[in-house]
Amino acid sequence: MPSEIFANGSYVLSGSYFTVTDGVGYIKPNDPEKNVDATIDGFWITFDSVNSPGTTVRWEYDYSWGNKDIGILILGDTAGAYHVIVMGNTNFDWSSLSITYTGEGESTGESNFFTVTYEGVSYDFTQDSTGTAPVSFTPCYLAGSLVKTTKGFENIEDIKPGDMVLTYEGDVELPARVMWVGASFVKVLEGPHDDMAGYPVTVCKGALGDNVPFENLSVTSEHCIVIDDKFIPVRMLVNGKSIFYDKSQVSFTVFHILTERHRVINVNGVLSETYLLNDKSSWKFSVQKGISLSSVEAMSWQEDAAVPLCCERGFVEPIWKKLSERAKEDLS
Repeated sequence: MPSEIFANGSYVLSGSYFTVTDGVGYIKPNDPEKNVDATIDGFWITFDSVNSPGTTVRWEYDYSWGNKDIGILILGDTAGAYHVIVMGNTNFDWSSLSITYTGEGESTGESNFFTVTYEGVSYDFTQDSTGTAPVSFTPCYLAGSLVKTTKGFENIEDIKPGDMVLTYEGDVELPARVMWVGASFVKVLEGPHDDMAGYPVTVCKGALGDNVPFENLSVTSEHCIVIDDKFIPVRMLVNGKSIFYDKSQVSFTVFHILTERHRVINVNGVLSETYLLNDKSSWKFSVQKGISLSSVEAMSWQEDAAVPLCCERGFVEPIWKKLSERAKEDLS
């Protein structure tokens, strides 16, 4: 039996039943249920049908397939029923979706895969050895992260669309309106290297400077912080002492916020980032509030980052060494 891929709770999703004949997936034109409020409990997904008002729909899954680069999942049960679902509130174009089964017919594992084509781009949908869709990662904050707003520091999970956060352009502090908030549940994939497993990174109090952060900050490994006027993914600063993969957290909820453009914000006293929306990442949030992300143009690090992203060894390594030495001094 695979692992559950969802935390129990409420989600917005779209989806459809489909059949497979001679290796080709078939979806009836009127079958997709669009942007329904669903409840997930274990391996059951329940919602009130939009297509058939007054009807409650229940889908069960035993296995799942996915690809971390696109926000689509395929669910299957041992009776041979398949469902394809899209997480989040989206304007998904079902006419641009096609599914083929190109695997070998095994119950689980990498040889048992679908190929999904959406808007002309094809993706192999695979499983791990348990029959579970592969994990995906999004730069995010964990619960309890304190964001500086016009009203003071507030927990990331309490921030709502319309709230005003403080942002930074050089030494200038400017208010910006939150347009969207997202949250999702993460389960660590134990086994791969720490950065690929999905463990969060904890930046200990004082790891970056005197009282910076002012209390421990936990983020996902690809999340970026600002040092010397550049964004650096926090995974590149891990030293195992003051900045480390927190292996005590194997499942957790992550949060992010979007402003009208990518911004630098203050979180636990650390200069960090708002959400940089790209065309592959928005699906990873199972709970979304505020504007529809489908109405926002995709951003890029090259053109839209609030400050430059720098992963070059010549820039990052001296910073890593400085922070590692600081950690040694604090422990001595």
